[in-house]
Amino acid sequence: MGRAFRLEKLGAAALLATAALACTYGPRTDEPLVFGGTLVDNNFNPFQNANPNTLSVDPSVRRGGTSSLKISVPIPAFGYAGGAFVANSARDLSAYNALTFWAKSDYPTASFAQLGVGNDNSGNSKYPAAISNVAVGTDWQKIVIPIPLPAKLSFERGLFFFSAAAQAGAGYNIWLDELQFEILDATVLGAPVPHIGTKTLNLSVGAPAVSVNSITATDDKGNATYFDVIDFPVTLLSGGALATNTVQVTVPPGYLTFAAAPANQVVVDPLGLVTAVGAVDAMTGQPADHGTATVTATLSGAGPKGALADVPSPDLVTVNVNVPAVPTGAATPPPPPRPADTVLSLLSSVYVNSPVDTWGTSWSNDPCGCVGPHLSELFLGGDAVKEYSSLLYVGVDFSGHQLDLTAMTHVHLDVWTPDASKFGVKLVDWPGGAYNPQTVKQAEVAAPGLVKKKWVAIDLALSSFTGGGLSSRDHTAQLILTSSGTATVYVDNVYFYK
Repeated sequence: MGRAFRLEKLGAAALLATAALACTYGPRTDEPLVFGGTLVDNNFNPFQNANPNTLSVDPSVRRGGTSSLKISVPIPAFGYAGGAFVANSARDLSAYNALTFWAKSDYPTASFAQLGVGNDNSGNSKYPAAISNVAVGTDWQKIVIPIPLPAKLSFERGLFFFSAAAQAGAGYNIWLDELQFEILDATVLGAPVPHIGTKTLNLSVGAPAVSVNSITATDDKGNATYFDVIDFPVTLLSGGALATNTVQVTVPPGYLTFAAAPANQVVVDPLGLVTAVGAVDAMTGQPADHGTATVTATLSGAGPKGALADVPSPDLVTVNVNVPAVPTGAATPPPPPRPADTVLSLLSSVYVNSPVDTWGTSWSNDPCGCVGPHLSELFLGGDAVKEYSSLLYVGVDFSGHQLDLTAMTHVHLDVWTPDASKFGVKLVDWPGGAYNPQTVKQAEVAAPGLVKKKWVAIDLALSSFTGGGLSSRDHTAQLILTSSGTATVYVDNVYFYK
């Protein structure tokens, strides 16, 4: 289920209109044909950055009609082939369960990167469904794109989309024929099996929502996007015999219906983002520090009209809910007692603090695959305290304002935790002041005497940071705070002193 996936980037449609590709037939709301010798009430719109001159009608190569669609995949210097066939008026495709066509190529290792339905190249398509990495041989073969939830396509202009790129630097041609929507019976198209991926999440109350979907990707604006996989067994004639293969259709989470139980511990939104809201003891039903919940998904109303059914996913997401205890305003750490002229401070309401670029770098907790860490601030008696939940490690970066700690002897932190069993501090120095992964020196020291639900003053001698080749501290650029990966830790009064 951990297959990488990126929905083809959409852009402003660049309409390709030639006499050879002119549409025929009048509008019909449930018209099954997309191409049958000519485009049927639709036009081809290339994707953004795709080569706009890759599609033509070829009467010299055809399977059974008068002509075929020819896709000329260019060499890399001329981009890639890709776009969407967009209906002139919306169609009701809810009576069909698949888009099918015949294809052949003049190159033995030709393939489509993606094929799909439900993408009208507007950038606003809600229900695209795609199959990936589809090989096309030199003989005519039938390709089936299952429609996971036909009811979602009851008013749809995105009839078919594809993308294909050069293979080993070589361009090639692919021909398509008899491109149409069909109702395939169960001997050809088997029952769908939706997947979100069986997994366990550790989530704290108050932490940001976390996706339960099987695939997480990033769009061209850097935003997280989510997808799930639906498996279909497809049986077709191959080499003179029937063969059944699993076709994986990748869809956005809007195709699925998510449910969470018990509702008093977690909630899940329509995009499959789960939030912890509390924890309840399973025996007593009373509020607790920890709890367990589950999230499931269902493909609701699968199949064409007249054959609808709810298909649950076999996958189960277990959510371990943590309710972190929070230090109260009365339980504040004592104010730092040391003279200001002996201190270089990063976080304190007593001293003047040296600037910190960030208290939570983007690479924190990466690549552990766990949740977080989530950084927030808690104000205790007017004093700002850093709160980290789901902490494995977090980078505190002040590389833009590096510190010369040559004269300092210790680092101090006040730490409070409801659940951490360990806590460490790593010191990072950039020799010469510039980042170079070959020369960066760092060393970690475990903090002794950690006590739960009590502020603990941690004072570590800088001379104890001896591992990792750390021998100088005149360009100290970062601190890295470490814990177990599931713990919540509050930090205050972070400073160096002599």
